[in-house]
Amino acid sequence: MAQAQAPDDKYSIYDFSAGPTETGLRVGHWNVRGLGLASDATKKINYVKCLINRHCFHIFAVAETMLRDSIRKTRTDIEGFRCERLDRKMKGDGSREKASGGIMVYIHQGLKYVNIAANELKGNLQYIILRVSKPVKDDIVVIYNPPNDSHVARFTSYLDILAANRNVLRYPVVVLGDINIDQLNLTKYPKTHVDAMKNALKRLNMEQQFNRITRLRPADWSGAILDHIYTTNLILIRECDVMRINVSDHDIVYCVLSGTEMKPDIKQRHDSYEKSLEQFASKKNSDIEVRILFYQAREWAGLAKEYARKVDELRSRLKALSL
Repeated sequence: MAQAQAPDDKYSIYDFSAGPTETGLRVGHWNVRGLGLASDATKKINYVKCLINRHCFHIFAVAETMLRDSIRKTRTDIEGFRCERLDRKMKGDGSREKASGGIMVYIHQGLKYVNIAANELKGNLQYIILRVSKPVKDDIVVIYNPPNDSHVARFTSYLDILAANRNVLRYPVVVLGDINIDQLNLTKYPKTHVDAMKNALKRLNMEQQFNRITRLRPADWSGAILDHIYTTNLILIRECDVMRINVSDHDIVYCVLSGTEMKPDIKQRHDSYEKSLEQFASKKNSDIEVRILFYQAREWAGLAKEYARKVDELRSRLKALSL
């Protein structure tokens, strides 16, 4: 297992990276490991709202939403964005083993797009394909590929489907999502499966865009690259990186696409962001990460670290008080 370099201060894991800096179409992806909308205790949708507005994303995908059909779309709405949502399919008897999977994509209202495909394949691989036509022309493919014994072969099968339907994908293609294939340790998978995947990517002329850990295990500072970004056009990518975040065991991956000098609507986003932060930080049932997020976002680095040092103690107190 590849080792991530331990920071000088272990609490720096709570520090945000700067996020996107280039102008262009900002696209992000985050596996939230459940949005927590089933109860009022934890609502990760709050984080999504803050992050989208804080970093001025135009398209932001969320994986493993774990939403039931009973969760109304109004509960996942974000002002100024349209949402494409794909929940895990029900069984034939109308049941599911557990809430799992699911992807959503938020698209800024300033973009013209169509949802040309949204489906779940055998083995539970889910995908949404968006064709953005104005002010840029890009095909965005969002994938969630759950881990099991055959997930490498399943991802390859989906790449073959894309290759067979290249006439459907008219514009430069960006594929991003939680692929659950560790780029740092491909030797742990069957060699025939890995070779087939590499050949499929080569046929599509796609390349992985970064080599940074996206899932960190603080206990031993080991990590894996499970969340990927691929493109058919290297010139398309102006910026591509990973944002560390402490709310899920997956970090955010993002890229900035060229083709236009899209400038973020800073004033509107800032107002929405500040309003959200004030609401979340003032609620007694806000969990500790929300409060850390509040201080980080305000760039009160010293206070954020001081607060983070009390995580274990405060968690137990909050639990005892049912906050």
